[in-house]
Amino acid sequence: MKTSTFNLDVSGIHCGGCARKATNALSALEGFCEATIDIPTGRVSVRHRGIVETQAIDALHAVGFTASAASA
Repeated sequence: MKTSTFNLDVSGIHCGGCARKATNALSALEGFCEATIDIPTGRVSVRHRGIVETQAIDALHAVGFTASAASA
């Protein structure tokens, strides 16, 4: 299956530890490939095979972050 990417705006990522926590939450999702996190902006780019944005948002919420689909 081809990989796709979506972007999320995530509140609460302030440091490398937070970024690891977010990446670990996302990596538990079946189909996760990679996350690129811009700590200053809170923008998270998720490369995946078949994950829907709501799954990623829910996974991040479960570990204490607020996330939403990124605006263009």
